[in-house]
Amino acid sequence: MTELPWQRFEREAMRRLGGQRFTGQLLTHAKQPDGEISDFDLVADCKIRACFHHHTMLHDLAAKYCQGGRTPCLITRETGRPGALVVLPLDAVAEILNEVRRLRENEANGPKSEQPGGAVSHRAGR
Repeated sequence: MTELPWQRFEREAMRRLGGQRFTGQLLTHAKQPDGEISDFDLVADCKIRACFHHHTMLHDLAAKYCQGGRTPCLITRETGRPGALVVLPLDAVAEILNEVRRLRENEANGPKSEQPGGAVSHRAGR
């Protein structure tokens, strides 16, 4: 069976973010999100459209200010409504999540100390 563009997009987004894609909702008509990134308690809903205004704004921001590998970060708020949104490229979010995962893993393994001869060991008792 051929994978549709929206299915490919959901699968790839969840892979990049280290999440899990939920499948089978068309068959069961279950109401559930497209996926989740459980280690951050994030719920994901993936959308493909011909045009999103915030995409245009983010691309304009990148073209104007983000030379040399800088990452655009669009922050928006609707007039008269509480709260704001932060829009980042998917790869930037994936990098942030992976860095936090790495830091959590290092913290869980405890501090490391270098032994004579360059060997690294974990200190006990922490």
